[in-house]
Amino acid sequence: TGDIAYAGKDHEYRAAGTWLDELSQNVGCEPSTIQMVPGNHDVDRDKIAGAAEWMLNTIHDEGEERLEGFLGNATDRDVLYSRFEAYRPFAEAYQCPLDCTGNNSADRRVELAEGRAIRFVRLNSALICTKNRKEYGQLLLGQRQRILEERPGEELVVLMH
Repeated sequence: TGDIAYAGKDHEYRAAGTWLDELSQNVGCEPSTIQMVPGNHDVDRDKIAGAAEWMLNTIHDEGEERLEGFLGNATDRDVLYSRFEAYRPFAEAYQCPLDCTGNNSADRRVELAEGRAIRFVRLNSALICTKNRKEYGQLLLGQRQRILEERPGEELVVLMH
């Protein structure tokens, strides 16, 4: 549940991928059954400058309503999610794509028996991580991630850093 890398760099994900592939082989599961979410160290902080830095500081100062405003604009969303550039292909290789619309990722469903299933919901608590600000207790998920659709016969497993 996050901090797969230290600084959100490609070489860190290559090393993590080697380790996860070896681990999955040793425990006898397919790599695609691994679930993951990003953490604050999966953000490439070198990409926080200019507009991104201003947006993140504004969100921290003004709160969730401002976050929702930025998530409602495709260009602004691209700026926020550009900090996960190296994480995204890594997570996609494990069939855990990062939702880049500000919503939660809830696409992994495991059938247990007829009418019974587990659905994994992945939340991105690193979405508003900044470059230097102390963020303990100040991170926001946003309204879009908090909406968890209920379905009969299905239990949710929520993953978050």
